[in-house]
Amino acid sequence: MKLLKNHLGALIAWIAILLIAVFSLPNVDALTRQHSEISLPKDVQSSIATNIESKWGHGQDNTYVVGVVFNKKHGKLTSSDKEKIDDTIRFLKDNKKKLGIKSMMTPNDNYATKAQLISKDKTTEIVQLNIANDHSTVSNVNKTLTKAVKTPGVRTYVTGVRILEDDFSASVQEGIKKTELITIFFIFIVLVIVFKSPIVPIISLLTVGVSFITSFSIVTNLVEKFNFPFSNFTQVFMVIVLFGIGTDYNILLYDKFKENLSKGMSNHEATNDALRKAGKTILYSGSSILIGFSALGLANFSIYRSAVGVAVGVAVLLVVLLTLNPFFMAVLGKKLFWPVKKFEGESNSKLWHALSKGSLTHPIIYLVVMAVAVLPFALFYSNNLNYDDADEISNSTPSKAGLLVLQDHFSIGTPEYSTLYIQSKDKLDNEKSLKEIDQIVKKIQADPDVKFASSVTEPNGKSIKRLYVDNQLGTVNSGVNTARNGLGTLSNGSKQITNGAVQLQNGANQLSNGTGRLQAGANQLASGTTRLQNGAEALRSGTMRLATGAGRLESGTLNLQQGAVQLENGTIKLANGAASLQSGTQSLQAGTDQLANGLNQLNSQLNQKIPASSKKIEKMKGSLELLQSKLSDLNNVVQGITLPSSNTIAESKQAANDLDSSLNHAVSTISQLSGQSAQAGNLNVDTSTYLAALKAQGLSDEDAQKALKTILPLVEKQAQEQVQTQTKQQKDAITSIAGDLHNAAVAGGKIKAASKALDNIEQMQGLLVELKSATSGLSGASAQMSQSTNSQIDELTSQLNQIQTAVSASANGASQINSGAARLNSGAGQLASGLQAGVAGSSQLANGAGQ
Repeated sequence: MKLLKNHLGALIAWIAILLIAVFSLPNVDALTRQHSEISLPKDVQSSIATNIESKWGHGQDNTYVVGVVFNKKHGKLTSSDKEKIDDTIRFLKDNKKKLGIKSMMTPNDNYATKAQLISKDKTTEIVQLNIANDHSTVSNVNKTLTKAVKTPGVRTYVTGVRILEDDFSASVQEGIKKTELITIFFIFIVLVIVFKSPIVPIISLLTVGVSFITSFSIVTNLVEKFNFPFSNFTQVFMVIVLFGIGTDYNILLYDKFKENLSKGMSNHEATNDALRKAGKTILYSGSSILIGFSALGLANFSIYRSAVGVAVGVAVLLVVLLTLNPFFMAVLGKKLFWPVKKFEGESNSKLWHALSKGSLTHPIIYLVVMAVAVLPFALFYSNNLNYDDADEISNSTPSKAGLLVLQDHFSIGTPEYSTLYIQSKDKLDNEKSLKEIDQIVKKIQADPDVKFASSVTEPNGKSIKRLYVDNQLGTVNSGVNTARNGLGTLSNGSKQITNGAVQLQNGANQLSNGTGRLQAGANQLASGTTRLQNGAEALRSGTMRLATGAGRLESGTLNLQQGAVQLENGTIKLANGAASLQSGTQSLQAGTDQLANGLNQLNSQLNQKIPASSKKIEKMKGSLELLQSKLSDLNNVVQGITLPSSNTIAESKQAANDLDSSLNHAVSTISQLSGQSAQAGNLNVDTSTYLAALKAQGLSDEDAQKALKTILPLVEKQAQEQVQTQTKQQKDAITSIAGDLHNAAVAGGKIKAASKALDNIEQMQGLLVELKSATSGLSGASAQMSQSTNSQIDELTSQLNQIQTAVSASANGASQINSGAARLNSGAGQLASGLQAGVAGSSQLANGAGQ
């Protein structure tokens, strides 16, 4: 009873322990996913590379890479598909923080990403994401991204190393469940065959199961609380080892217990003897296994180190087998082996006895048989080990399916590429370091097992030609030739510039001298302009009066023309009969009276308007008075006219012609004189106008007065020359008028003499015709004189305005030119010296380029 009570206490204790273990068991799936990543010693290259990567920056520190795959199952991606993919990419960019994305690389970032992330058959695109390690679990990230990247019309996958590891962990968990079922099934079959009873397998599996659940709960809690070594293989290791050795130990213990029962021992005696003999063997064997798996805790490889959990399981297993099994053996006894009723000692196997006996009696034969059996395996063994965990994942898993799509449309290493990190104490962004990096990349590319390799010097896996010396030398040689030609041209140009500078300096000196002379001439011009202004004012007044008299002369000639018409009518009547002669002579007398009145008015105007004219104008006035006198005489003659003789008529006709020619010439000369007088009159120089123009150029009153004094002598000189020229022309014109009037007087005398001798109508008729022609010519000349006078006055006024403006600008410009010429003269000397030095330097540079 004491033994029974003790074993019952063990049962109760293990039931309590089992309940505690079950209820305290952590989330095994989450724990397995969390520790699914394989870690290596810190001094191995991959660990060092991982450490460098964690500090890499550029949005890649403390991240892991996830690839989003967009694939068109049939045909190339259309423009509509690409637009939808771009919309998905924009969604990812807009929700980077929410999705845990620290950085991303898309096909449209640059030409290098376009070449790497778009398949050659244009059916697949990749978007690379860098997810923060601390954002969420890999499983949650996978689910969130899978939902976020769904794109209509294309297949989408989320894959990557961490995604595949997470799915591998899930696959391992599913595999463990299957392994447990298979293990239990086969153990049950083996135990049934060995003991020919279903009870023994059930009790054996129960005790091993209790040890597994208890030990696994202890290990997972140690992992959760104390970061105990753990991996996704720990559970598998524990299932295989515990159920394996646990079954063996149970077979040994139960077989000894059965043997004791066959000897007639009671249940308690058989149990104690079995524990004392078989239990000792179990304890020794289990201890060796315990020590072996415990030693794996010292390993640096995480998977090996995680096997230390098996040692915990073995320790628990030994305790369970040696404490819980005695309860079932003591209670059940022979019922443990039901339905077996015959107990003949320990269990014997005829097969194993036959094999062992044959191997001892015929060892050569057994060795040959074993060699034949093993030889095929030895011949076909290729030693091709595969460490790819992705092979353990089902192809239907989305991450594995995405991996297969990438391998179909890209190189196999694209989704799981290897990165070579180069770290140096010195900076690597220099020519020497980049050259060494490029050489390393080229060696890697030369490896037949490497399909693609990129680096900082070859971002697209292809060399950038502009970075290499052999390509740069061609550009440099071409540039040197161009520079050499340019230096030659520059040297020639510099010499020309030097010569030009010397010429410029000489010209500047000449300009400076000329400016001085210009200033002196401007001073003379200003003085002459003042004098010209005074003379032009007086001349303008006289010429205006002369123009007025010319107008009145024109009016008188018109009246003379009218009288000539009437005279013509009278002579016609005289030709018709003597009776009409008296009427015609009266009309002629009336016309001559009007002509006399016109001449009197002209004489009066000349007396009033031209008192200050020259002596030649007085002569013209006298000539006009003489003309008036002769016309008066002509009037008197007409009043006492008688019929002239034929000779007298001829003389009168000739005299009339002379009178007509003289009057026409006089009218023309008067017209020219009037125009010249008007021009001279417009030579009025207004100093206030010049002064205002100079002030408009920005000069002060003092500077304007100085400039005016400089300019006016030049203007006065020019105007004086014009006045002298016009005065000479007027003198000649007046002389001509005097001659014409004299001729007219002579012709008038002849007409007067002829009038006394008129004896017939023919002589009078001829005289009247000539007189009509003369008066008509005088009238036309007067009209022409009026028109010419007006146009010449306007033209002269415009020219004087232009002269006034030009003189104002010249005064200001002359002052500026004088100042600028001095500065130009000084700067030209400096320029000549500098250019001579530049020519010498250019020649040296050209010689050096040629060498």
